[in-house]
Amino acid sequence: MNAKLDDVDTKLQKIFLAYPVRAPVRWYRKKGTAVIVYRKNLSMFERRLQGALGGPDDVRRTMDEKATIIWEMSDGRHTVKDICDRLYSEYKEEIEPVFEYVHKVLVVFLERGLMRLEKDRPVRPLPVRKQRVLKR
Repeated sequence: MNAKLDDVDTKLQKIFLAYPVRAPVRWYRKKGTAVIVYRKNLSMFERRLQGALGGPDDVRRTMDEKATIIWEMSDGRHTVKDICDRLYSEYKEEIEPVFEYVHKVLVVFLERGLMRLEKDRPVRPLPVRKQRVLKR
């Protein structure tokens, strides 16, 4: 990957230089991949239906290895370009074109409110913390 930013469209340059930051949701690692746990966004009707039928209040999303890297690196310390470079260095042609893959994953996170993009590096990036690993 290691593309020069001059070779990239100016609109994409802004995305490449943005700092993705995870939302404050619970997450953990399980068998090498991240699992995000967040509240369901239910309508009034769906809440009533859930109250009558039962069911969990949370959604658990298990990611693949590549999306896990994106999630973990989205701490306000790394740019989108840093994430692309890391994925390319680990997966090479398997993930080509890397920016399209990263873009698709980021769009899903952004649409679900699980992440935001910052133009500048946040003053207080997310703290680095060890995640609990569940073994099963």
